[in-house]
Amino acid sequence: MANYNKRHIYLGGNTRTGFVGFYNQLTQIDPCNLYILKGGPGTGKSTFIKKVIGELDSMGYQIDIVHCSGDPDSLDGVICPNARVIVVDGTAPHSLDPYCAGARDNIINLGDFWDCEKLQVYKDNIASIMFDKQVYYNRAYSYLAAAGQIYDDSNYIVNIAMDDEKVNQFTSELSDEIFGSFHESSIHGTDYSFFATSITPGGRRGDIAGLVAGYKTYSIKTFYGINVSAILELLRNRALCYGFNTQSIYCGFDASVLEHLIIPELGIAIVTSNSYHAIDATDSYYDYPIDNLLCDCALYSVKDDLKYNVNRFDELIDRAIRALNRARIMHAEIEKIYYSAMDFHRLNIYCDSVIKQIVNK
Repeated sequence: MANYNKRHIYLGGNTRTGFVGFYNQLTQIDPCNLYILKGGPGTGKSTFIKKVIGELDSMGYQIDIVHCSGDPDSLDGVICPNARVIVVDGTAPHSLDPYCAGARDNIINLGDFWDCEKLQVYKDNIASIMFDKQVYYNRAYSYLAAAGQIYDDSNYIVNIAMDDEKVNQFTSELSDEIFGSFHESSIHGTDYSFFATSITPGGRRGDIAGLVAGYKTYSIKTFYGINVSAILELLRNRALCYGFNTQSIYCGFDASVLEHLIIPELGIAIVTSNSYHAIDATDSYYDYPIDNLLCDCALYSVKDDLKYNVNRFDELIDRAIRALNRARIMHAEIEKIYYSAMDFHRLNIYCDSVIKQIVNK
């Protein structure tokens, strides 16, 4: 059974164009107090976030738990608008600085509790491991970029077979069904963006079904080589014009592709369902098979090409995951060094004091 008080999301992803993040939008979420964690690997940032989550969860708040795309066992943040609290890891590759420093946004520097003299002994070792880690990240992103080229070819193949008139009719009918009784508002809605899934060292992670549980869900059934980003963008723009806030959920592989859309005030979600993230019919309000909008004759002659592309795409994604896992192993070595130089007794006392201030503010 879904826990409606907890959502699991990603604000950063390992994509075809490298690392892409949506962290900067956190500085614009009013009236939340933003706490940005700084410090090296192994300094306790993820543990700090878990403690904040425990406190907020025990108080019954609805929270978004932000997972780390570089390590599926670590956390990058927690967002709780009802408690006016956001805590986030603000270190590379998703470096974040305060927007209203001191007045609303605060830096929590866990690096204050490491022994610099101990770390200096390992400086050459740290630099060497950091270099190796970046090599594996570069290799992973090369594989993802190559997969992107194949993905584009598949998209091109399928788009040729798309009946534009049917697509426009489908989009218009779905839009009218959702917004038929509403009118444009003088107050424009705001959008909040994130990933539901991510390519991580542990494989593809994330679950869209848990995010839309409890929503009236429109499931658009697709297959490899086709996305419905343009349809979802039109629906999002209409919702925003009517004054509704939206939540845009982008593809974890291609951050330019809008994959799912939630309109919380209407209790509605429109999702893309395919073999990589399937939403079963039993979970949906209604299924819309997108293949009804395609010309079967146009696809028949290229079905072998599509099959070949699917296999190569999956192979490259698997290779990228292996490289990411090697990078994670390097990162774990660096964490051990920093961990050995931390004064966790002083750190824990400090963290417990700060967490009390955060959740009781």
